[in-house]
Amino acid sequence: MKRFFITILLLAVSVPAFCQLNSYGVAGNMLILSIGIDKTFINNPGFDSWTRLNYNKTENYLMSGHIDISLIVKSYDFGMHASAPYPYGIISLYAGKRLTAADSKISSYLNFEVGDFGAVYTDISPVNYTLTPSQQGKQLQLNYYNTYFGLASKNYLNGLSFSRGKGKNHISFNSGFFLDLGYEPWNGDWEYGYYVGSGKYSSFKGTKVYGVPQLNHLFLDAGLFFGIGS
Repeated sequence: MKRFFITILLLAVSVPAFCQLNSYGVAGNMLILSIGIDKTFINNPGFDSWTRLNYNKTENYLMSGHIDISLIVKSYDFGMHASAPYPYGIISLYAGKRLTAADSKISSYLNFEVGDFGAVYTDISPVNYTLTPSQQGKQLQLNYYNTYFGLASKNYLNGLSFSRGKGKNHISFNSGFFLDLGYEPWNGDWEYGYYVGSGKYSSFKGTKVYGVPQLNHLFLDAGLFFGIGS
């Protein structure tokens, strides 16, 4: 999957053609589907001390993939963003306004977002936890959930964009980067359990657990994206 993302980003860089944010070379209405890579940065001193004490380890910060659907209406954008939990996952809705001029080299949007911040750990468990009968023999994981509010800077690099097709088949390809700053005003919940079902029918069957330290209320998520717009 990482090779796929890298290939797409290299393709965007290698194409010399130029286009503005939408497929017709002007700033206007547009629907963009984007994918890319991102990494979450968060300082968890309490949680890290807990894992070192009980498991002689510190959980890693890994790179993950994300998907984004954005609707641009003149100088405003609205959308949904989701990243895979490796180990941190984010699902959010956002709305914002363009900060740069229509003819600038970067189309920069400042977005306000609200969503869920989560973490998935498959190699640790609650201390002194007794498995329920239904959990015996299952692939168990420790999950964290919390609501967050944030500000995000989303930036399209117009010089690395290009377009293909004509008329109704005319679409654009846009590359860029984003930076999200999120804050969780309340404490989150820890659950220990397993998934049942598969695909869109899967659901997590977990039991709320206590005694696991909270993750930090402040986090930073940064990434690159490649989008197709119409």
